[in-house]
Parts: sequence; C-alpha cells; structure tokens
Amino acid sequence: MTNIIYGQNCANSTTVCAGATFEVCKSNYTQSVSGSDYGLVLVLTAENSATIIQSSGDVSGAAQACFTFDAAMLSQGTYQVRALNYEVETAMNVGLPVNVGDNVDAVGAIADVCYNANFLNDVQCYEVVQLPMATTDCTLFPNGALIDVFPVGTVSAADLVYSLNGGAFQSDNRFVVMEEDVAEDYIITTMNVVTGCTYEFEADCMSLPLELTAFEGACIEGNYVLNWTTSSEEDISHFIVERSTNGVEYMPIGEIVAAGHSTSIQNYAFKDETGGLSRYYYRLHIIETTGVEEYSRVVTVECKTGSFGVLDIHPNPTNEAVVITYEAMDRKQITLKLADVLGRTLHEEMLTPDLGLNTKMLDLSGFSPAVYVILMDDGTRQIAKRVVRE
Repeated sequence: MTNIIYGQNCANSTTVCAGATFEVCKSNYTQSVSGSDYGLVLVLTAENSATIIQSSGDVSGAAQACFTFDAAMLSQGTYQVRALNYEVETAMNVGLPVNVGDNVDAVGAIADVCYNANFLNDVQCYEVVQLPMATTDCTLFPNGALIDVFPVGTVSAADLVYSLNGGAFQSDNRFVVMEEDVAEDYIITTMNVVTGCTYEFEADCMSLPLELTAFEGACIEGNYVLNWTTSSEEDISHFIVERSTNGVEYMPIGEIVAAGHSTSIQNYAFKDETGGLSRYYYRLHIIETTGVEEYSRVVTVECKTGSFGVLDIHPNPTNEAVVITYEAMDRKQITLKLADVLGRTLHEEMLTPDLGLNTKMLDLSGFSPAVYVILMDDGTRQIAKRVVRE
C-alpha cells in the first residue's frame, strides 16, 4: 500500500507561525497497565503525503503525552499529526521505532496487528503560515520623522496592523514621530490579524548623508532592472546592490560607484543578470567614504514565465534545505518528488499551489551528499531540476 492516505482532510487546522514550535498532546490512548506495556508516538506528515517528516519517539505519560514539533524547517502549508498507540512487546517484532522518512501507510497496514486500528484516522491538522515580514523607510524633517512600513512577501496588507516601540497597534502603516521623540532606531512590530502571527524588526532612522528620492525595480524582457535617484550626496563612496529570495537573508550581487559629492539629481541603474525567473527582494547597501554603512528600503521584483514551471532552486549546492520557487497557472495539485540519479523516488508529496509564484522548502539534511533530481508534475507537464547535497 503506497501513498494512499486515510483519515480526515484538513478543513479545520490550527495555525502555526513560520519558524515557531507547536505542542501536540494526547490523553485518549491506552496506557501501561499491569502485565502490558504500551507506548505512544506522534508522527507528522504533510497533508496528503505518506512520508513522515518528524516523529516524537515514545512520549507515553501517566495522564497525557505531549510533544513539541519544530516548524522552523517546514515550508508554508498544512500538516497532519497522527497518534500511534502500540503494545511495546508486540511492536518490537514488527519494526519499531517509527523513523523520519517512513511511510505511514506501511505502518497503517499492520495497525490491526499491534497498533491502534484508528491510527490512520486519528488526525490533527496544523497550517504553517508566513510571518508578516516588512521593511521601513524613514524620512527626517526639521520637526521630527516619518516612518513608512512596507509589507514584504505575499501577506495581504489589508490583514496587517503595526506597532511602534511596543505601543498600540494601528491599521495605518505610517508613523509620525515628533522632534522630542526622534531616535536613531525604533522597534517595529507587524501583526497579521487573521493568523495572529507577529514579526519584529529594527527601523533605522539615522540621518543619511544623501537624499534617496526614488528606488524602484521592474522586470524588463526577463531581466531584473533597478533604478534609483539621489537629489544630494555627501561623502558617498558606492552602492552595493543586495538580493534576497525570502526578504530576510541578503547577498551582494553588484556595485555601483556613487557621485560622491553632489547637490544635483543623480540617476543610477543596475541590471541583475545572475538571477533566474522568480520573485526577488532588493536593497541598496550605502557605503560612505568614512566607512559608515546604511541600507535603503526593500523593493520586490517578479519575473514570470506565464506557464507552469520551476523558476529557481536556492541555495544550490546545499547542505541543509533548498527553497523551490515555481509558477502555477491554476490551483490543481502538483506532485513533488526527490529522486536519485538512478531514478529511484526518495521522497514524494502533493502540493496545492496558489495562482502565480509559490515557494516550497525541501529539507535535504537527512540525505547523503550526492546529486539528486527534483521533479514537479502538474498532470500535464513534468519538470526536472538537479540539486547537489554537499
């Protein structure tokens, strides 16, 4: 029996914020009694997938058994937790413990022998959702400062509220700070009112020795093109253009020499020729001649193919996980497989995409260093991409 998942669907799921942990507890299970020893294992799979991603090991307790699952390595999506109640003596003869990578259907096939028969149907659902990430732009004026907050990612701006330095949340993404309260940095907190997830970061409001009047990005004929304008510059050495696939971790991809000293409008442009078709986040790393460094706000640029396709796999090579960026034209399910060079399937799961660009994190830390193939199939077209596990 392979990849035939029984049990409830995930119409009702408990929300888990990306990068967090979530505790699962069970109290309705058979406990150890005189003459018999019973155990309990909680196992986690992606929705509609048979492959076990995390396993608790024996967490039997006197009143209830609890285990904390780690969502830090889980991509956005829905996951299922099953409770495996077993008789220890019998289970030792049929392959316990349950391990990461095992198939829950194979476990379910022997449920009537030594496990609780309700194993495949006793399901709790958890949905890992994106954090409401954001960036800021601070403008100083004679009597104070204006702080604008810009959402990063796919979270709807209509679902966000904002807080400055631990104050009350507001729906307006703009804060006006009066002169007596102006500081070099602030703590901004964004909250998604639908999921309850929060994201906290520092907003830098130091006075820059330049006036950056515009910073924009666009996809032009499949190329990522950035343009920015300064109205004045003082002791500016150069701009380092930095790129990110997730809006959090950035890498330098190019440099542009600055005018240095100027009181007139200066226009700059940069074409990113190293990225594939995807969604990228860009910022300017501003370097002064004195060595002082500052950052611009972040701009998001998307280049799409207009059809189903895998646009980017990053990082590649990797020694942990890769993030797959792919484009979908509808919401029909996509089969994701990881295979070795001999074509043997090592991992398989079903994805339900959103329209447009999607991201999927695939954990390779449990696989040996080698070359693997990622295959994605929407029922009409199959795409294969090579990935190297170092």
